[in-house]
Amino acid sequence: MFRLARLDGGNGLEIDRLNFLTDGIYAIVMTLLVLELKIPEGLTPDRVLPALIENGPKFAAFAISFSAAAVGWSYAYLAHSVMRRSNFIHLIMTLASLMAASLIPFAAAVMGSYPDSPWGYEPYCVVIAALCATLTIDMFVNRRALVDPRIDPRVPTAFWLSTMTVGLIAISGMPLAFWSPHAMFWIIVVVSMLIWVDYYLLSAWIGRETARIEELSDL
Repeated sequence: MFRLARLDGGNGLEIDRLNFLTDGIYAIVMTLLVLELKIPEGLTPDRVLPALIENGPKFAAFAISFSAAAVGWSYAYLAHSVMRRSNFIHLIMTLASLMAASLIPFAAAVMGSYPDSPWGYEPYCVVIAALCATLTIDMFVNRRALVDPRIDPRVPTAFWLSTMTVGLIAISGMPLAFWSPHAMFWIIVVVSMLIWVDYYLLSAWIGRETARIEELSDL
């Protein structure tokens, strides 16, 4: 007799292999970013420094995009600290987010090559918006099904509100880049810094929650 499909959508699926895939994809993405950093060969000594300066936009695009990839991985690391299991929706949303993350090197290459053109920032905005959309949907839908019920419910809310906010900023940046590409660059820099502050606070919050749960388990 065939077993009936689970009515809970597969809640309780193991999550470790999904974590391994996430780690691998982000490691490759971060490595590929450095391939855009190159200068012409055979330069005379007096041309090396000017060549490095000319490639400044590519170095800046590398730093921004590496930060974006690092944020994506950090999100997965923090989210999986409170998600103890998986289901089919989480599987699909994670794969979709990794597809978006894999486009970060392409977006970085366009940004570094065309820093003065609004089109240089459009791929980056689209990629970040897509990445944030998948992460927001995943956490919003699964915040009750997959998150450890002992975790403060405000933690998953902080997750999806954070990614939704960044996604909306990325969408609003698409027309803003046509107003001023240089302003768009600095907005990306500032938002990236604010995200790291947000994740610092969120990681501390999760750490306190985990410690509290461990103390309760020891009682």
